[in-house]
Amino acid sequence: IFFRFFCNMLSCGSRKGNSKQQQLKNIEKVLNKVGGVVEAQHLLAEYWTLAGTNSASGQLTLFFSSVYFNMEIKKQQQYIQMVLDGKKISYTIVDISSDLEAKLKMREISGERSVPPQIANGDSYCGGFSEFEMAVEEGDLEGFLKL
Repeated sequence: IFFRFFCNMLSCGSRKGNSKQQQLKNIEKVLNKVGGVVEAQHLLAEYWTLAGTNSASGQLTLFFSSVYFNMEIKKQQQYIQMVLDGKKISYTIVDISSDLEAKLKMREISGERSVPPQIANGDSYCGGFSEFEMAVEEGDLEGFLKL
């Protein structure tokens, strides 16, 4: 199942001549076949485990919330994304506001009382916003992210 899913993901988004909207629809169709984005993330994690890949050194995750109780969280999330995108560091956004399992995973990794944004590399906790910001200021972002 995973192999077919992965091959479909690689091909459906990159077909020449398709508009961005059509590419998004194609990707959504494939994701729905495997049960959605969360199930696709689980399939990738299972693949890395079976392939013997150390997920702690390749799957950077930004635990994020699309629902926030203050604007400061939104600004922090945007800042982290801006820095990671600017440095061309790949990462996965996991929205804990719409996925209880993801919220529990974030709290398992980062602590019971943690709030987004939180960053992990595989199952290895990197830190929250203040630690991220300090790493950027000190020029040690790669060390902080365990890359």
